[in-house]
Amino acid sequence: AKKKAEEKAKADKKEAEKKAKEAKKKAEAAKKKADEEAKKAKAEAEKKKKEDDKKKKAADKQKGEVNKAKKVADDAKKKLDAANGAIQGTNKKIGEVSKKITSAEEALEAAEKKKDRKKMEELLSQIDGYEKDLENINKQQSKLKADAAKVKGDFDKKNAAVASENKKLESLLPKAAPAPAPKEEKKPEPKKEAPKPEAKKET
Repeated sequence: AKKKAEEKAKADKKEAEKKAKEAKKKAEAAKKKADEEAKKAKAEAEKKKKEDDKKKKAADKQKGEVNKAKKVADDAKKKLDAANGAIQGTNKKIGEVSKKITSAEEALEAAEKKKDRKKMEELLSQIDGYEKDLENINKQQSKLKADAAKVKGDFDKKNAAVASENKKLESLLPKAAPAPAPKEEKKPEPKKEAPKPEAKKET
C-alpha cells in the first residue's frame, strides 16, 4: 500500500508539473501576443500622429492662404464701397442741381407774368448753365457706374477665391464628430381608420 501511495504521489507530481508547464507556456504565448498587439497599436498611433501633424501643418498653411485671400477681397470691397460712394455723391449733386433748375423755372414764370425781360434773360442763362452742369454730372455718373461695374466684377472674383480657399481648408481640418444619428423617426402612428364617408342618402 505504501508503494502504491508513493507511485500515486509520483504520478500526481508529474501531472502537476505537466499542468504547470502548460500554464507557463500559455501565459508566455498570451504575453507574446499582448506585446505584439501593443507594439502594433503603438506603431499605428505613431503613424496616425504623423499624419495628423502633417494635416495640421497643411491646415495652418492653408489658414494663411485664406487670410491672404480675405485681405485681398477686403481691399476690393473697400474700392467697391468707394465707387458706390462716388455714385451716391453724384446722385446728391443731381438732386441739388435739379432743385436749382426747378426754382429758376418758377422765378422765370413769375418774371414772364411781370414781363420783366431783363430778369427773364438772366434766369434763362442761369437755367442753361444748370442744365450744362446736369449733363456733366450725368456723364461723370455714367463713367463712375462703368468703373463700379468693373470693381464689382473684381470683388466677386476675389470673394469667390476666398470661398475656394475656405473649401480647401475645410478638407484639411479634422472632420467634426458625426452628428448624433437622427432620433429614430417616430413610426407613423397606425392611421386611424378615416371615418368612412357616410353613404350618401339616396334622395
